[in-house]
Amino acid sequence: MTLHRRCAVALAASLAAVIAMVVLAPSAFAHAAFLEATPAPGSRLEASPREIGLKFSEPLDRGLSTVFVEEAASGRRVAAMPAAGTGSRLGIRPASPLPSGAYRVRWHTVSTEDGHALEGSFGFGVRAAAAGLEQRVEQSPLARGGWVRIALRAVFYSALVFFGGGLFAAVLLGSRGEPAGWLTPRAVRAALEEAGLDPEGPPARAWRWTVGVGWAAAALAACVAVAEAVDAAGGLSAQAASSFLLSNAAGLGRVLTVMALALAAALAARGRIALAAAACALAFLAIALSGHANSATPRAAAVASDWVHLLAGSL
Repeated sequence: MTLHRRCAVALAASLAAVIAMVVLAPSAFAHAAFLEATPAPGSRLEASPREIGLKFSEPLDRGLSTVFVEEAASGRRVAAMPAAGTGSRLGIRPASPLPSGAYRVRWHTVSTEDGHALEGSFGFGVRAAAAGLEQRVEQSPLARGGWVRIALRAVFYSALVFFGGGLFAAVLLGSRGEPAGWLTPRAVRAALEEAGLDPEGPPARAWRWTVGVGWAAAALAACVAVAEAVDAAGGLSAQAASSFLLSNAAGLGRVLTVMALALAAALAARGRIALAAAACALAFLAIALSGHANSATPRAAAVASDWVHLLAGSL
């Protein structure tokens, strides 16, 4: 295949990716958002509730999602035991009847569909008003050290796109034994040779950079997964990491991302370019499966759109 034909193929692939992104655009994404509660936020009760139940928009990671009640005036946590909860519901039962007064319910959720954490609170009163205890939901991306996760993701995606672009360009435009040879066309090679320079030096250095960035992308993917596990669990422990990374599709997608990128870098270093590109594409799919797209509707279209988005960005 000539260089011009390879360029045409690359351009056609990019255009197809952009068109697919538009056609497959999914609906808005969300975390496990608060929907309703019993007792209702801001309500005044004439008797202590036997159970406090909350409903959310997505299935919850039972090991990482929590809810507790505290006295509004003192902030003292009320003794309670977990109530039976399934799917998208959380609940607790006070260990003893609540005295008259205002109470605040605090919750922290982790979605099994996208692995992201959200927290908030609301109040109610027992034979008293719940004044000043309005419903609150923490949605800022900077919450709970979010700037660290944002910075890690920014560096990770930069490395990911560079690595993926290098691999896909090598498949579409490179030649056997010279995966980055397309960087120096024949005319450029001739000019370099006339100037007494090595025409194979720049492509070789570019490919070494590509492989190195691939290893960096795998390491950064691991760092992102750890940072998100810490956010979801409120700390780092073996149990929290296991619950976040190994108990649902969102966590397994993060693990698969790290493994696929490491495999892609190893294959690229050995010159197995097509297999490396396939492993990188698998990593892109794992990212789509472990993010917001996995909780969107329709799910398949949202995941496909995210996957194509990443491919298009690399191309």
